[in-house]
Amino acid sequence: MELDKLDIPQFGELPHAAVIKPAILHAQRSAALGFWLVATPVFFIACVIMKYFFMWKFGIIQNFESFWTALDRDKSGVWLQPLVLVAAPAAALVMNILAILHIQYDKARKELNINVKIRWQNLLLAAVSLAVLGILLLYAVGGFFHHQATGAN
Repeated sequence: MELDKLDIPQFGELPHAAVIKPAILHAQRSAALGFWLVATPVFFIACVIMKYFFMWKFGIIQNFESFWTALDRDKSGVWLQPLVLVAAPAAALVMNILAILHIQYDKARKELNINVKIRWQNLLLAAVSLAVLGILLLYAVGGFFHHQATGAN
């Protein structure tokens, strides 16, 4: 009978589970650095929300806004805003994703194994970084369409 000739699969040891997958980046260091890269943009967004949505005008909010306004007017400081508000959260997102993502390619089997380690600090910081980038993207798109609707040059 043909069923007797079939190979029976062996489940004793899975080769991809036995391989130690080192992280591309250290998870705790990525979380610590990611926190500092995301702290200023999160504080900036919180100040904008407190000032323009809740109409709170505390001294720290005014000082923080005047600092960013002074940077915007200065020719040498104009590069700092995109660096701090966009590039830093993007770097934090990439670092925290790389810290939990493990990729291995098995040439013999032609398999790509992708494993995600559940590290809540890195996942939380990646989510916050993605949220900051999303909020800034929505703000930029909204400003563009507002600019187009008013017909300003």
